[in-house]
Amino acid sequence: MKIGIVILLLVVVGIAIVYAYRHSSKRRASAPGDKNRDCALPPGCKDLIDVIRLQEQTVPASLPPVTRRVTLPEVVAVRYLAELLRLSKEDVSALCGYFGERSVPFDQAQKILRKYGILADRAA
Repeated sequence: MKIGIVILLLVVVGIAIVYAYRHSSKRRASAPGDKNRDCALPPGCKDLIDVIRLQEQTVPASLPPVTRRVTLPEVVAVRYLAELLRLSKEDVSALCGYFGERSVPFDQAQKILRKYGILADRAA
């Protein structure tokens, strides 16, 4: 008797899951009269490629004013960058995209420092 009730309960739960899956809004295709769909292009766009190009043209973030100038060698230690930026070595490593303490090429260090208002010049 108990086994029969358990089987009946499992069948009911299974049917409920199948029903919910078939009628979920994520899987449902948009109906032809769906008001959320629109095939009109934004103003100034003749083609879909124009829409993609329009999305790529984002305004770059403005950089803070230069407050200091430093001279750096070709390869800069993460520890030195951390001192300049007054951040932890782990934070600077995350900015560089590295894990652990590594050296950073001048170009990458220059970009990172510029975001914090420090202008870096290459050592002669």
